[in-house]
Amino acid sequence: MLFRSCCAQGHPLAELTKISLQKMAEFPFLLPSFYVDPIRERFEANNLGLKIRGVMNHGNLVASLIEDSDCLAILAEKTIGRKETEKLIFLDSVPFNREFVVIAKFSENPRVGSTSGRQIFWKHLEENRASFF
Repeated sequence: MLFRSCCAQGHPLAELTKISLQKMAEFPFLLPSFYVDPIRERFEANNLGLKIRGVMNHGNLVASLIEDSDCLAILAEKTIGRKETEKLIFLDSVPFNREFVVIAKFSENPRVGSTSGRQIFWKHLEENRASFF
């Protein structure tokens, strides 16, 4: 999954054609919780500090929160609605790529779900392995 940096349409970085990590470090971020460590590592590797204003995993909420702010965000574009996407500018000069591993664990005596449902899910994972791993 490709995550992209983004900002509000009126943000100072929205008009720039080239954006460096150093320039991005001047602004605070709203980040998904699972992305805090990789972004922090990337900034620290370049001797930069990462300013985090908030951590949340709801893309549409992040898009709404940064609409009238100086915050930058890291979002997967396909995870937010069209209405929210139209409020943002995606900054492609500094792409953030990360591979995610899907770990599936099934209980012998589940309290929720069904055996057939787990089998369908497992078959989907097997058939689409390239998309997940």
